[in-house]
Amino acid sequence: MIALIVGSVCVIVFGFILIKKPDILLSMVLRGLLGIVMIHLINLFLLGQNINSGVGINLITIGFSSILGFPGVVCLYAIWFLKAK
Repeated sequence: MIALIVGSVCVIVFGFILIKKPDILLSMVLRGLLGIVMIHLINLFLLGQNINSGVGINLITIGFSSILGFPGVVCLYAIWFLKAK
């Protein structure tokens, strides 16, 4: 029940954002796409160094990179690094 309420509120808020300021939504989509590319390239680099990366591409990582941008990607790898130790 709580998830339904939270989901409904999120849909309403994103609806208002889309109507009032569509440039914010476009910015978030672009940051999300760039975040996916950054995560993929970092994972390729780490794989070349024989290091298995624990940061995959999923809804949570896309959300982090969409909302926070580059600092979100850095935060994901910092969390992965601290968790791996």
